[in-house]
Amino acid sequence: QAQHLPCPYRSRSLDRRIAILAARTGEAAAGIPEDEGLSLKAEQALSENRFADARRYLEALDHRDSQWHCRMGDALFGLQEYASAAECYHWAEQTMPKAVRKQLQLCYAALKDFERAYYYATMTE
Repeated sequence: QAQHLPCPYRSRSLDRRIAILAARTGEAAAGIPEDEGLSLKAEQALSENRFADARRYLEALDHRDSQWHCRMGDALFGLQEYASAAECYHWAEQTMPKAVRKQLQLCYAALKDFERAYYYATMTE
């Protein structure tokens, strides 16, 4: 197992990248809280289009904020559960509307609700 040297330039972002690399190489992500570990696993699963795994990891998390809803929406969209994905994106829309507009447009297009799809496609703000 790799040993981490103290470094004044370590940040949360760097620690996350180290943990993702450790997960990819099969090393244990020591020192990472369980929720953080599940969140990293979900991100990794989404990046590899393993949507069912991402959903399972996200469902195991206790903390459900806008970022969680956005990720869960991505997992559900990948599983072609468009109505449920749209519901998650609507939760995320409250605090991060620009981040989910395109996903909402795609959900409604897949659901053949072209009026709503058009609405999200033409939003400018």
